[in-house]
Amino acid sequence: FWSYFFPFLYDEGIFIFEFWNVEGVKPGFRHWLKREKDDGSKLLRLTESGYDEERKLVTLDIEFLVLGGERLVDSFTETHRLRCYSVPEIMELFSRNGFDIVEVYCKDIKTMKLSKEMSEPFNMLAVAKKK
Repeated sequence: FWSYFFPFLYDEGIFIFEFWNVEGVKPGFRHWLKREKDDGSKLLRLTESGYDEERKLVTLDIEFLVLGGERLVDSFTETHRLRCYSVPEIMELFSRNGFDIVEVYCKDIKTMKLSKEMSEPFNMLAVAKKK
């Protein structure tokens, strides 16, 4: 991964990497979301997560239901596997691959604002510069 894009950056070029922080992972997380259109159609998204602590791997099983009024029109599922990192691990990976960390931010997933405060240490953004 790192070696692929490194040659494409200018010297001292900036690279921004979004990652999930292991400190903010909540095993067994369940969430549902409902979106409704003016025509009465609805999309329901049901999410359930699992976490492999040894491999630092989150698995998201997502089920989508599309409703036309009260009738099921379509349904499908997705599974996503995401590798989580700790902040020290990210700093080591960047350093080992020719980058200096400029800053690490927490991202509030509701407001999408960045902060240096570790109040919600789940969704993170690392800004690095090519050495």
